[in-house]
Amino acid sequence: MRKEITGQLQLEDREGHLLDNHSLLNLFNVLERQIEALSAAAGISDLKPYSAFCVDVLMTLSGPDFSRRFGEIEQRFRELARSVKALMETHPEQRKPLADILETLAVAASRLGEFRKDRFEWQSIPCEAFHRNLSRFLAATERVSQGRFHFVYAPAPNTENGYRIEFQIHSIGATLKAPPVLHDTIRDLVANARKYSKPGSEIFLRLGEEKPNGLRLRVVDEGIGIPEDEIEKVVQFGYRASNTTGRRTMGGGYGLTKAYQLCQKFGGRFFIDSSKDRGTRIDFTLFPPASPAGKPEKNGVP
Repeated sequence: MRKEITGQLQLEDREGHLLDNHSLLNLFNVLERQIEALSAAAGISDLKPYSAFCVDVLMTLSGPDFSRRFGEIEQRFRELARSVKALMETHPEQRKPLADILETLAVAASRLGEFRKDRFEWQSIPCEAFHRNLSRFLAATERVSQGRFHFVYAPAPNTENGYRIEFQIHSIGATLKAPPVLHDTIRDLVANARKYSKPGSEIFLRLGEEKPNGLRLRVVDEGIGIPEDEIEKVVQFGYRASNTTGRRTMGGGYGLTKAYQLCQKFGGRFFIDSSKDRGTRIDFTLFPPASPAGKPEKNGVP
């Protein structure tokens, strides 16, 4: 069933901060798990203090003072990177998990750089950057899965434990006008599509220009879907559909909330087309604040 979502989000201050910092929350979770797994498997105690640091940072993500810790976090990242490189020399048998930690650190450092800027200011972003950003995220997710699944990119054929990703960008030129926070939204929605779909499924994304001056994002999966009477509820903070019980997602249930919040902020329209066991399609538009389409239009999404 296809529904337009129009209700208001009811967010407490803590929930708003968690939404803002959602992508960093996921990265610190990944980093903490990588460090703990390596420490347990190889008996390497040198990294334990950094695991505790990750947990400490996670505890502050729901507060207003998190941004004040950026300098401290970047310093600890540099220390951790030096420790990991030294361990590669003394523990060559653990080179692969140590290299994975370095890659997660690189992604996290890049994400922190994004947070230092105004992520909601519309900018000209190269189309290639959207592809590159998503590819790095999926590669990190695949590594953390330790072989449970992998990603295959269209037009390559899918595999038994693969998720086939097709990402189309439709633009007149080589760039799209968009707020950088849209990178987060794309990552979140693809992560949701993967979590609630079986290996062997396909995930389709389409990002394109919407007249006048706006953007339209569509994400389609072949997953478990959403019960029809819950479609309007799933955008609320932390809400999980009843058919997701028992699934190990390692997330906070914030992805759709964050996407809907972004859509509301930029005067778009938000649609969910889904039913139980038949997959989900998310469609929404965004318009820059100065656009004449700053208010929703009835023909915003077909």
